[in-house]
Amino acid sequence: MIRFYNRRSALKNIAVTLSGLGVSLNSFAINWNKAAFNADSISRSLELVGAREIAKTDQIEVKVPQIAENGTIVPIEIYSGIPETENIYIFVSKNPSPLTASFFFSANTLPFLSTRIKMRESSDILVVIKTKKNTFHGTQINVKVTIGGCGEET
Repeated sequence: MIRFYNRRSALKNIAVTLSGLGVSLNSFAINWNKAAFNADSISRSLELVGAREIAKTDQIEVKVPQIAENGTIVPIEIYSGIPETENIYIFVSKNPSPLTASFFFSANTLPFLSTRIKMRESSDILVVIKTKKNTFHGTQINVKVTIGGCGEET
C-alpha cells in the first residue's frame, strides 16, 4: 500500500512506479515548452507556442468566476467543442509569465479540464485551442481579483 504524505512524496512514488513500468519521465519533459512558460509577455508566449493567428470562437466554454476573492486559487473549467482539439493553453495577461497552463489531449479524448490557476491581479484570461491541423482558436474573459496571488490587495 502506497501512502502519500505530501505532494513531493506522491510525485516521487509516481515516478518510481512509472519507471518500474518502463515509462521514461524524459518523454514527458520533451513536450514541455520551457521558453513559452518563461516568456514575460503574452505576445511572446503566443509566438513560442506557434499561435501567430488566433480565430475568435464561441465553441470554447469557460467557467470561471467573474470576481475571484483570492488570486492564488482561481477555479477554471474549460470545454472545447472544436473538432480535433490537441492542446488547450491558458494565458493570464497580467501574470509575470502569462502562459499559465498547457494541456495535451490525445485522439478520442474529451477536451475538458478543470483546474485552478494563480492570478497576480485582475486580468484577462485567454484560452487558446490548438487543433491537430495546427490551427488556433481562442476566447477571452476578464476576471477581477480582490486579493492578488501574492496576497496583496488589488
